[in-house]
Amino acid sequence: MKWDSISYRWGWVVVTAGLLALLAGGAWFYCSQEQFARRAVEANLSVIAQSKADEIARWRAERLGQAGVLMSSPFFAEGVAHWLANPQAESEQKIRVRLRAIQQSTQCADVVVMDRAGQVRWRLSEQSSPLDSVVIEAAATVFRTRQPVLTDLHKLPTDSVPYLWGIAPLFADVDAGKEPVGAIVLQFDARQFLYPLIQSWPMASATAETLLVRREGDSVLFLNELRHRQDTAFKVRFPLSRREIPAVQAALGHEGVFRGKDYRGVKVLSVLKQIPDTPWALVAKIDAAEALAEWRFRAILIVALVLALMLALGAAVYAVVQQRAKYRALAQSDAVLRESEEKFRNLAAAARDAVILINSEGRIVFWNAAAEAMFGYAQVEVIGRSVHDLLAPPHYQPDALAGIMRFAATGDGPVIGKTLELAGRRKDGTEFPIELSVAATAVQGQWHAIGIARDITARKRTELLLQQERDKAKQYLNVVEVILVALDTQGRVTLLNRKGYQVLGYAEGELRGRNWFDVVVPPEESQAVFGAYQKIMSGELRRVEYHENHVRTKTGEKRLIAWHNHVLQDEAGRIIGTLSSGEDITERRRLEEQFRQAQKMEVVGHLAGGVAHDFNNLLNVIIGYSEMTLAKMDPASPFFEHISQVLKAGERAAVLTRQLLAFSRKQIMEPKILDLNALVTNLHKMLRRLVREDIEIVLALSPAPVCVKADPGQIEQVITNMVVNARDAMPRGGKLTIATGNITLGHDPTRADVEPGEYVRLSIRDTGTGMTDAVKGHLFEPFFTTKPVGQGTGLGLATCFGIVKQSDGHIAVESEVGQGTTFHIYLPRVAENAVVAAGPQAGGTLPRGQETILLVEDEPAVREVAEMMLADLGYKVLVAADGKEALRLVQETGAVDLLITDVVMPEMNGRQLAGELRQRCPQLKVLFISGYTANAIVHQGVLDPGVAFLQKPFLTYTLARKVREVLDTPAP
Repeated sequence: MKWDSISYRWGWVVVTAGLLALLAGGAWFYCSQEQFARRAVEANLSVIAQSKADEIARWRAERLGQAGVLMSSPFFAEGVAHWLANPQAESEQKIRVRLRAIQQSTQCADVVVMDRAGQVRWRLSEQSSPLDSVVIEAAATVFRTRQPVLTDLHKLPTDSVPYLWGIAPLFADVDAGKEPVGAIVLQFDARQFLYPLIQSWPMASATAETLLVRREGDSVLFLNELRHRQDTAFKVRFPLSRREIPAVQAALGHEGVFRGKDYRGVKVLSVLKQIPDTPWALVAKIDAAEALAEWRFRAILIVALVLALMLALGAAVYAVVQQRAKYRALAQSDAVLRESEEKFRNLAAAARDAVILINSEGRIVFWNAAAEAMFGYAQVEVIGRSVHDLLAPPHYQPDALAGIMRFAATGDGPVIGKTLELAGRRKDGTEFPIELSVAATAVQGQWHAIGIARDITARKRTELLLQQERDKAKQYLNVVEVILVALDTQGRVTLLNRKGYQVLGYAEGELRGRNWFDVVVPPEESQAVFGAYQKIMSGELRRVEYHENHVRTKTGEKRLIAWHNHVLQDEAGRIIGTLSSGEDITERRRLEEQFRQAQKMEVVGHLAGGVAHDFNNLLNVIIGYSEMTLAKMDPASPFFEHISQVLKAGERAAVLTRQLLAFSRKQIMEPKILDLNALVTNLHKMLRRLVREDIEIVLALSPAPVCVKADPGQIEQVITNMVVNARDAMPRGGKLTIATGNITLGHDPTRADVEPGEYVRLSIRDTGTGMTDAVKGHLFEPFFTTKPVGQGTGLGLATCFGIVKQSDGHIAVESEVGQGTTFHIYLPRVAENAVVAAGPQAGGTLPRGQETILLVEDEPAVREVAEMMLADLGYKVLVAADGKEALRLVQETGAVDLLITDVVMPEMNGRQLAGELRQRCPQLKVLFISGYTANAIVHQGVLDPGVAFLQKPFLTYTLARKVREVLDTPAP
């Protein structure tokens, strides 16, 4: 026992020493690996920084050399001197050719010739802006030193492009004493070579970049675009007091390795270099996290290895101690156990799993320590007992007994020579999974079976967890509302989640193993998309993190998908495919397009409304005076036709203004209940006159009433515009069909702007040339037209679109090239019966009167022409320039029969004036006139109930009839 105690203490001394040695060795190895990793990164940065600095210096030397070559060319200098002294077109052309060649050979952005006084005499780009002061100062230095100069980088105030200039003096005579006759200036765009050189990096990196900086006063200025910030060249600067920033250290003149924080505040490893003969400094840097990522991974492995070794050492010591205790216990066992241990000691020593030897009767004759731990029985408890009674669960015991009997007779059985997973039973009765391998052997002429059992409880638990994780992962993949697809290097589908199958319309698993680019990508995009994919697989294209392309569903429908991609690699770094997540953005793009169109219409609407008032006032004056002049002019006068053309031009301008208001949905509506069948029938004769004889007009009207609430004049305008477009689409004749009908529209997810409900559909179909998808995409845009110049304003369909939208309807178009076009106009159906209103009577005597009319108009010219019209009609007219004057006139003169007032006036608008006067004269009748009313007397484009309104510009007969209509209407 004494020696055992001593050996036990020495054992722990050895273990402790081993653990300390492992800790010390691990710490040393950890530190050495960290230093090695840092030195390797800094060495790479030094090589890159030196390479880029050399390239920049070489590039500058080449630019300066190119300027020197021009200076040393006597022929070129003499030619420039001759042209400066005597500018002639022929000499200029020769210089132009030579300078064009210089531009191509030097790859400069511009070439300038200046005289001795520093004035620009000729410029290849023909720009008119003067040279920057940097160039002027450098030119003075060139003339003084008689040597070429290359300026510093500089941004012109006129644009955001960084330039530097090579300036060389030109001598007409090689005599060293001669003064230069001028200079040639080569303007170099830093974006052509210098910036690409700086921004490139020789290997893949997520954070590495190169900076070009210079010192300006007490700060450092960044000269190139930064990788992690946009639009930063010549804009970002830091004070020199920020010594932790590598760029500041470089601006202070330091070189070599520097560890600090960059402009983002992120820790970086950097190398600083000064560019010879320039105020520039170069910084090559990379985030410390990225640079030392590999080392940190190795560090984790180091720590894990040290811990594993320590655990292994501890486990080994523990195993030795336990083994010694077991040996002492075995020494006290009975003779049968010692005999069995002697027979099978080699087997027990070699096996870590439970080793059980049974005889032909199924009784246990050997039982190792691992079996004790596994089943809970000591050797003395199991030797000689039946294995099937002791270790098999009750429901397995009949089968186990039958197998033992068969084995006793033949040496064979259902489990002999096999490895099975089955259940075992511990001493406490609990069952657990085991992996059992059984082999038969003959001992002294009797069959024995050796069973090796392994407790696989942990493995089964792990397998269960893994399966649960797989199930969860599959659930996650199927729950996420994005498409997840994995492709191999050939583009075959290895994984596609449920959302992907739903979007594409395939059954789950139907696309597995099929080529994505052949089945899913549309043919017109497949070549380009698969070409990019091949470049990714070959490593030629490093990063394609985001892109968009269409996919084709099983039914042939196209959907636009936005992809985020990740390249998959194996443990050796080889590319094995991609994993992409995709979002269906078809509806989003459609809504974005609708929103952009709505914004465009809103902007144009504001513009139309803004100019309509003043423009219609001007047109009112032009049309009014033209009409009255014609009425009093002899038709035989040579000026009669001239004034007629002025009147017609004014009327056309008025129509154009109404079209602008209509398509921008600012036109005033006077909606009525009308039957489209009656309206189309009444228009038929007029439409017949609009089309050629080779076009047949067919009416396919609904037998049932098709009543809507809309402005009749505007709906007639829509039909007329559509018919004219159909006529122009059938240059060789054809059939024009106008059809009506009632229809019920349900919810359409592709048309969120269309409310479900009952509608009347008006269809105008032609058999003309049809339209492409590209034309249909711009069909209702203002000023878009496919007609030749002079044959269309591009406002017709835009006007129709605005009128229909303002009437709470919508337009759909169907068209194919060569198959004709159909426009479907949907207007909400109403249940009321249509009111047939008598249309205005053409010709006849103008209605006249003798009533007193108060005319209020803030525009003098409009006020005068309206006063003349009313006076010619026999009315007594009182005029006022604004609301205050109108109130004064009424107070002085007494009651008036009719107030005609402009709607939009300063201080007091027409509606407010009418309200003031009606408080004094409740029976006063009011007629509003305006070129654009805004929202003063209308609500959402519809005239307020009971309001009489006349749109500017107006003719005498429209004014006369409207005034008579208002005067003859009973007061409310």
